[in-house]
Amino acid sequence: AEGNLSKRVQITTSDEIEGLGADFNVMSQRLLEAQQRLASWNEELEREVARQTENLHRLQSDMARAEKLASIGQMTASVMHEIGNPLASIKTRIQVAEEIDEIPESCRPLLTEILDEVNRLATFLRSFSRLSRLQESEHVEIDPSELMQGVVTLMAPEIRKRGLSLRL
Repeated sequence: AEGNLSKRVQITTSDEIEGLGADFNVMSQRLLEAQQRLASWNEELEREVARQTENLHRLQSDMARAEKLASIGQMTASVMHEIGNPLASIKTRIQVAEEIDEIPESCRPLLTEILDEVNRLATFLRSFSRLSRLQESEHVEIDPSELMQGVVTLMAPEIRKRGLSLRL
């Protein structure tokens, strides 16, 4: 009655009561074995639930990382479009202007300098684009001074507008 299935009854009456006691002992043994199997299955099920929960968390983390990378890719495409297209237009116009004979000779070095800066910005944009496409296991070597120069170039108008100066 207390749930102790390991207890056995010892009846030696040589009648149907002794048979009932033997059947009771067999039933108790079978119930004990079934209870042990259920406990074992429960432990196995708990381990499997824990393993699947861990897999689910890992998948959720991977999905969040993939969503972030997709966002970076979209942002990069937007930056490339919004900055790259005007840069290409500027570069083309400067190249056309360099071919015009009417431009004063004193302006030609300025045009060359502007063209060099446009090319440098285009290089920066390409490296930015490559960074956004990197897989987690990929690595790229970046010259910190080149990276900083690119950032300064992009921020120069804002820096000047605020009356600040920046030296690298």
